[in-house]
Amino acid sequence: MLIRFGPGDFSRVNLTGKYAVGHRYMHSAKLGNNVGVFYPVDKSHEKELVRKMGPKAYKVHFDQNDPEEMFNQTIEVILWMVGEKIPSTKYFQYMKDSRNKALLMADLAANFANGGEQLIPVIFSHGLGASWRQHQMVGMEMASHGYLVFFLDHLDGSCIYSEL
Repeated sequence: MLIRFGPGDFSRVNLTGKYAVGHRYMHSAKLGNNVGVFYPVDKSHEKELVRKMGPKAYKVHFDQNDPEEMFNQTIEVILWMVGEKIPSTKYFQYMKDSRNKALLMADLAANFANGGEQLIPVIFSHGLGASWRQHQMVGMEMASHGYLVFFLDHLDGSCIYSEL
């Protein structure tokens, strides 16, 4: 059993590819779903951003248009899934400020941006009752190897954050 106190710091996870990883988060106005994108970034650019911004260069692990609402919905779903009352929601507070190793709004790696190398897109579809956020370490690892990884939240009721 693992017990975690304080905010999670996934930014210390070492990715195995030759690139650092950037992240962009979008909300589709037309379809209303959320999309997270992970992409390769030059490691020199990562060092520059971290020097300028410190830990805020890295994205919050669980982002959403309304992080507080997402946090509350996550707790509701977990309570529903386990079928019992959890003694305290303080256990989930670590989710609010957890950071991972993806840089916010970083520039695409130069060899991809200048057309020297072609990006290979990957579309990741999460499982029933889940969200792409639960699998984003997979996307970051793939992006560190040069892939452009799209994570979608579905609006068909199969996502933990769907509103029907």
